[in-house]
Amino acid sequence: MRKIIILTLTIFGFSLAKGVASRFVLGRPETIIINWLDQCRIQKPYRYQNLTLFPIVTNRQSRFEYLTLEEGLKCQYLEITELGSGEVNKVRVRNQSKYYIFGLAGELILGAKQDRMLKEDVLLPPFSGWLEIPVYCTEHGRWTAQTPKFYSRGLIVPGMLRQTARKTESQVEVWQEVDRFHTKLNIHSPTKALKEVYEASRVFDLGKPYLRELIAVPSQIENIIGVVVVVGDRIICADLFANHSLLEKMWEKLLRSYVIDAIAEPKDNGITINQVEQFLKSIRDCNFTNLPTPGAGQLVRFKSKSRHKFFKPSVVGSALIFRDDVVHLDLFPQVSDFASEPQPIPRLDIRRERLYR
Repeated sequence: MRKIIILTLTIFGFSLAKGVASRFVLGRPETIIINWLDQCRIQKPYRYQNLTLFPIVTNRQSRFEYLTLEEGLKCQYLEITELGSGEVNKVRVRNQSKYYIFGLAGELILGAKQDRMLKEDVLLPPFSGWLEIPVYCTEHGRWTAQTPKFYSRGLIVPGMLRQTARKTESQVEVWQEVDRFHTKLNIHSPTKALKEVYEASRVFDLGKPYLRELIAVPSQIENIIGVVVVVGDRIICADLFANHSLLEKMWEKLLRSYVIDAIAEPKDNGITINQVEQFLKSIRDCNFTNLPTPGAGQLVRFKSKSRHKFFKPSVVGSALIFRDDVVHLDLFPQVSDFASEPQPIPRLDIRRERLYR
């Protein structure tokens, strides 16, 4: 009898461990996300010309350390290739290291038959073997092998392109948004590659003052884990990370992407901290959906339940959760013309307690 009990407990323990190892998400994802946001606070904004960054800080930060996609490729821990003879919206990747490697939705991988961007956040587990990950094409004028494997130049697509991809989940819309950036910034690329926007000398020169003024933001604010990005009078996105360390690793390429948005949309400033607060609070009024992910953790998509005509911050976003920590959360307005208005935005929560204390 004792042997049976021990065997039963051993089998149960193995099954539980196996389940935790495959997902590492113990609580309800929406509860994890909202409880985490409850402990975040918005700080005084940093601004240069028409680009405004509202820092988000919290004392609750994950102690887990992640490598970035760029670090993994640089150290030759990662290998990314075309899937078979090539598929537009899938590539294959393997992590040959002992580390967890994080890739952000919108990160560019270059070369192979055409440049791509990651469709979703992904956390590649140690010694993963080959995995298939979803991508969007960002260079629709080329389908010839340029390099045998993909490589990185530390680029993330602009926030407005990430917003389009998140809202529409359409390759055609992604191509059209790439074309719009080429048109707005007067870029001429034979293959219509998004990377050409970043490499254009005129764009580089226009972006240098932004980078100079804002590159040090993470080092100037204690416990910062992310920002809400505003261009002119329009909220573009929010990016929040598990901890300060991961934000710092991602910061330069994120900032460069925000700068492209600012250069492409020269508008006057006009968003208040109250509007930013309501934008983040709107997650409470979302439907949450668990999505499959080829990597570790749990991928969660959320979208506003309703779009009341008086409630501007109708949002869409996603979060990658691992070991009950949010690795990364992105948030985008659903209404493309979200902008500053003279009337206050109605409170989402009619209770007296505030989301950000």
